[in-house]
Amino acid sequence: MRPDARGECRGQWGIASLLLATVVGCAPAVESTPEPVDTDPVAQFASADGETPYEIAITGSEDRWQVRYPGMEQPLVTTGDAMTGLQLHVPAARPIVLILNSTDYVYTLELPDWKIKEIAVPKLEFRMEFRADVTGRFELVGDHLCGAEVQELRGTLVVESPSELIRWLRERPSPTAPRGE
Repeated sequence: MRPDARGECRGQWGIASLLLATVVGCAPAVESTPEPVDTDPVAQFASADGETPYEIAITGSEDRWQVRYPGMEQPLVTTGDAMTGLQLHVPAARPIVLILNSTDYVYTLELPDWKIKEIAVPKLEFRMEFRADVTGRFELVGDHLCGAEVQELRGTLVVESPSELIRWLRERPSPTAPRGE
């Protein structure tokens, strides 16, 4: 959501999201770090049945998205030479839950093709639930609740077969590797 010519933020929101945004505002908050998970993301995905929701944690922090797939010890940071913007990989034909939060400001994340939008707020958790039955690449629109547009918050939702997702999880860049490797 971007301010209009009068500086007002407008968009489609649920009542709870609007009330929360009014209370929290655009002020920075104290950073919180999620507990690391010690299991292998490939094994975690491969062992789940096709109807169990695939939950992915997405945290807005310092104008970037950090993505933690089930079983990942550390999140992937979505900037630098290895990744430009958010590239979110999900399995086709399975329920998906994106768990949104933030460490500093209020962010928004929208999946226009599914007509869903939610906010990421410090110290609170919001969920976006959807199912992608068609493989392909789709637009992800991320932004601050208020303020200038940040290109790194925009990205692509990659819906792929379970075998392609497993291959991508195995080949993903290490979150601790130096940028550009």
